[in-house]
Amino acid sequence: MPRRARSSQTPSAQRKKKTSATTRHLESLETAGLLHLTAAQPEVAYLFRHVLIQEAAYSSLLKTDRRALHLAVGEVLESLYVDELGASELAPVLGEHFALAQDDARALKYYKLAGEAAAKIYANLEAAQHYTHALQLLQRAPDDHALAVFQSIYLGLGRSYEMTGRHLEAQRCYEDLERLALTRADRPTQLAALVAQATLHAAPTAVRDIARGTALCEQALRLAQELGDRAAEAKIYWCLMLLARVNRQVEAVFRYGELAIALSRELDLTEQLAFALNDIALAYGFVGRFERGLTYLEEARVLWRMLGNRAMLADNLASAGFGLLLNGRLTEGQVLIEEAYALNREINNAWGQGYSLWALGNCQFYLGDLRAAYATWEAAQRLSEAAGFIAGPPSIYLMTALGEIELGAPASALPHIQQVLSYAERYPVARTSGQALLSLAHLRLGQMPEAQTALEAARASQQVSDILTGVMLSHAEIEMALALNDLARALEHVEHWLTVVQRTSPINYPSLLTQRARILLRLDQPDAARETLQTACQMAEHMLVRFWAWQPLSLLADLTRQQGHPAEADALHQQAREVIDFIREHCPPHLAEAFHNKSSDQLAVNSAQ
Repeated sequence: MPRRARSSQTPSAQRKKKTSATTRHLESLETAGLLHLTAAQPEVAYLFRHVLIQEAAYSSLLKTDRRALHLAVGEVLESLYVDELGASELAPVLGEHFALAQDDARALKYYKLAGEAAAKIYANLEAAQHYTHALQLLQRAPDDHALAVFQSIYLGLGRSYEMTGRHLEAQRCYEDLERLALTRADRPTQLAALVAQATLHAAPTAVRDIARGTALCEQALRLAQELGDRAAEAKIYWCLMLLARVNRQVEAVFRYGELAIALSRELDLTEQLAFALNDIALAYGFVGRFERGLTYLEEARVLWRMLGNRAMLADNLASAGFGLLLNGRLTEGQVLIEEAYALNREINNAWGQGYSLWALGNCQFYLGDLRAAYATWEAAQRLSEAAGFIAGPPSIYLMTALGEIELGAPASALPHIQQVLSYAERYPVARTSGQALLSLAHLRLGQMPEAQTALEAARASQQVSDILTGVMLSHAEIEMALALNDLARALEHVEHWLTVVQRTSPINYPSLLTQRARILLRLDQPDAARETLQTACQMAEHMLVRFWAWQPLSLLADLTRQQGHPAEADALHQQAREVIDFIREHCPPHLAEAFHNKSSDQLAVNSAQ
């Protein structure tokens, strides 16, 4: 019971009835020092001197009097605040009073309203608590309530669990709803429960299960078509698109995604359209159709703003920012990602914070500020683990290990790679990318047998892949061929991966061009190597990707000097030095010395090497 004791009378009524029993009692308690007046306007309010006094007073009441008191307070509040009954501040208070008054019907009504109100302002922990109270009231007399009420509360509770990273609890919630629907032979409610479960299994969370999600979608699609529920069909197509995207079934992604978009447009399903646009955009980015993807994201962003869905608006901003990053538009991408992070913080969305910080760390990494990237990823990792953003931690370990290897500390990359591999069961692409990077680390350490074993494991596990996997595998394949002095094979690999990376992540293109130039130098084609290095340097400068810029600059400086252009070589050498100095100054302390040694060696290397 709140410490504040309020009179239900207005101040004017109080003045007219100063001799009433209630007023006399309140005045007596005030005189005794047990209460004190805290407000006269807009209504008279008293505060207990101590919570123990409040508890003693409350405990002295008979149970029947307590129920009557809570009922009276609830009814007074209902009459006083008719226009605010569903507000996030009032609804839970009314729910509590009517629950303590044993008026279950009204308590259920207000706890449900409280859950909905809390969810709207992203107070998801509170929303889960309110929905839980509502569910407990429902379960006292389940036969007295329509299944639609159960559906609304179960789905609201499950979504609140999802938003706070409690995905296993959300799964159980949706499964309970399905069992209840089956018990009552209610097929529409069963359909809603199936779709909720399928969506949960398709998302990148700790409970993701592609096979289970696909089976649920197929079952739900049959049921939706039998019921003629085309809105549910649109959602199922969207879910099938998510599942196909995880398996890199490109044709299925676009088939299901475009079906979801077309049906959502036809039925004027604004929210579902926004979801479909938001998620198919990532798939277009994966196949290199960045402009199409960004167009879809922009359309979805307008819809999220119109709907007031700040969580999905933040997700959209982070995805658009990451797409711009991969396309080499680092500064534009960083602006959107930082906006996404700020918005996720405002609504206390841990999953969204983990996602946006993961993307922000990638921006900082490519810009050459590894100290900032590592700090950002550390925060992203904590949030991702807590919220169940399953793709975050292995991707962070992977990029951290890449930084260690490229900055000259391959031995310190090994623990990070083992962490990547520890996620292989839950996140299958981690196995391929982790083994590829492990091969690269062993190559840099001069451990050829271990490198060959790891690369074979990477090739064997390459069932599905993502952009990071392609980057790691390309480096490992090319460097292995170079280590074996199989220059023809190395050139074949680099040409293949240049085509892939140009389409999927141009931000990594300068690195592969540098590899291509090294191969051409060993094939005694200095003019072709020089042209390739010039392109690499121009691209890296245009994209501000310092992480990949210093090596082509230093190689081009050496080659230019070899070809008899000392002034141009000096200018290139100075550019390389400026990039190297920036990276070294922005290195984590444990990497600064390793990078200094590696970059000094690189600056001294000649074109024949």
